[in-house]
Amino acid sequence: MRIKGSHHIFTKEGRPERIVIPIHGNKTLKIGLLHALMKIADLSEEDI
Repeated sequence: MRIKGSHHIFTKEGRPERIVIPIHGNKTLKIGLLHALMKIADLSEEDI
């Protein structure tokens, strides 16, 4: 994990994808972005 400004950037060894999560104060992620990040991370709602 690394942080650049207000974005947290996650990678997993052996996988080319990276997940960038915007952290802007107390704002929650919008549902579309959340689903897109979950798809990249290969997670389901039950995993959370």
